[in-house]
Amino acid sequence: MEDELKREVLEKLRRRNQQEVLPFVEVFASNRKERKRSETLLREVQKLRNKTAELGVKNDGLMSALTKAQEENAKAKTSKENSAKVSRLQGELAEAHKKNVEVMEMASTANRDKEQAKTELETTVTELKNAKVALKNLRESCANLESELKTALKAAEIAGEEAEARKEDKISAIARVEKLEKENQQLVERVMEMKMKEAEKMNEINELYEDLQRQKKASELKSIANEMNATASASMRGLSLDSSSSPGFGDSFVGSIPSRQQFRSQTHEGATHRVSCVRSGEILGTCGDDKRVALVNANSGHVSSYLEGALGSLLDLSFSPDDNFCLACGTDKAIQLWELSSGRVRHRMTGHAQKVVGLDFCRVNKQRAISCSHDRTIREWDLHKGICVNSTPCASNVNTVVYGDTSQFVMSGHLDGGVRIWDLRTGGGPPTNGRKGVHEQQVTSIQLLPNEREILTCGRDNVIRILDCRTLEVSAEFSDPNFRVGTNWTNPCFSPNQSHIACGGADGAVFIWSAIDHKLRTTLRAHDAVVATTTWSAYGLASCDKNGRCILWS
Repeated sequence: MEDELKREVLEKLRRRNQQEVLPFVEVFASNRKERKRSETLLREVQKLRNKTAELGVKNDGLMSALTKAQEENAKAKTSKENSAKVSRLQGELAEAHKKNVEVMEMASTANRDKEQAKTELETTVTELKNAKVALKNLRESCANLESELKTALKAAEIAGEEAEARKEDKISAIARVEKLEKENQQLVERVMEMKMKEAEKMNEINELYEDLQRQKKASELKSIANEMNATASASMRGLSLDSSSSPGFGDSFVGSIPSRQQFRSQTHEGATHRVSCVRSGEILGTCGDDKRVALVNANSGHVSSYLEGALGSLLDLSFSPDDNFCLACGTDKAIQLWELSSGRVRHRMTGHAQKVVGLDFCRVNKQRAISCSHDRTIREWDLHKGICVNSTPCASNVNTVVYGDTSQFVMSGHLDGGVRIWDLRTGGGPPTNGRKGVHEQQVTSIQLLPNEREILTCGRDNVIRILDCRTLEVSAEFSDPNFRVGTNWTNPCFSPNQSHIACGGADGAVFIWSAIDHKLRTTLRAHDAVVATTTWSAYGLASCDKNGRCILWS
């Protein structure tokens, strides 16, 4: 492997060296050609200079002969021979002058060629110097690459050794894990065996308890029979009892609709975004812009305490199934986990990139919770460790989220008006089901109904709908011409007996519909601001507005 890598790198360096040197080869060839041309011109110039010197000497001789002839001609002007000689010498002199001019022109041309050749030579020399510098840089680059190659090969060798070591560690770890799993399986089997024994003991205790209860009921029935006998005796004396005069609690509760204020409490400074109640129904929890969770007595309306520690406005909250913990999230991109008994922050969990707008406790596993954010993710959290264990990306901003009937499936409402179902076991895969256009505008709330087969949704299109958890088909719809959703997180709620649905409106009213015929039953008016959130407790219907007021209706 290393040899192949080395050969590949060396081959790349050789090809790169050839590509970089090829232009300089042409420059060197051109330089040699120009140098030969310059040398040839220099030799021709030297020959011309020599010829010019010879012609100069010859011209001097002719001038001397001409002078002498002229002197002789002056002495013997009448001599015809001398005249011819003078004429001939003059002709030779003119011819010599002509040749001299030609030689001078040739010398001038040679000088110009020499200067041009000199210029070209200087240019070639400059190019040669630049080429030498570039070649030097190229050699240095090659040396650096060779050094880097050696370093890379050394790093690869070290990485291979480390990988081999990690492989051995992994094999050892796997062996330890297998051993621990085997030991854990043995412990589980022992625990299950102990639980079976405990169950058997508990069954025996239950049987004994049921026997005691049967005996107690038999005694009570005997006492009731005696009372009935006494009543019958009284009836015989003209007295009568009307059984319809004392209706049962259940009957009165099913048929009742809240109509009066039981209490009115100021729970927050600023808007209240969510109200919820513990499973027992004795405590209401509200959260708002003042970065606190208010714990309110559901009977008296008195704020017993505040949970503090958040760094931004709180938008949603949820209580654990055992009523021991409270979760809240908001604009500080974090999730707070409080211990209700002490009011202390157990964990502050971060990971979302935008504000966290919704969350829900798992009803099956109290150590699990989910959250959603406008960073287009749904995250699942390990509340024991305070860490994120799963992150699911979404194509649209998530506005609300809730667990399904198990801890494996999650349902979400989105800003695009759609509702989607996610399987957490897929590890961030696409939704198992989804429906666009459940609402014409964003989904403000999504809740799982007590039957765990349907969900309740609300949208900014001023419509409340009930959907099947599996098919997402709409089974019921609630609306009214006067009903308008006033916030992005407005949530409706079901009555404990599932006979009515309540939701706050933008005009400060609380609207109550029948869950049977889907008709509006009544409108409660006492708030002077948008009602953002509602919940139904054992003591009545709680509604909170954007001025931080909470009203309990009974």
